[in-house]
Amino acid sequence: MSRPRITYLILAIIGAVAPVVFDSGWHPALFAPGWGQTIALLALTVFAANECVARKTYLPLVALPVAALFGLGAGLPFYLFLRSRPMD
Repeated sequence: MSRPRITYLILAIIGAVAPVVFDSGWHPALFAPGWGQTIALLALTVFAANECVARKTYLPLVALPVAALFGLGAGLPFYLFLRSRPMD
């Protein structure tokens, strides 16, 4: 596994754990107070969907529910981890 992929995976894990440790607790990103996170999640969804259709590989779309449940701090690095997988 390449260094960028390891970095993306570590950042995804930190992004999923940090809100629980440093904030008052876990809450789904869809119901987070503030429009910034919701708009960024929508932008990631549109970008990921368009790119997956263009590349004809749909596995990275698994990161969208992760982003919705744990936030962009976990979802975006996880998407990049899945997207950077070597293609056959």
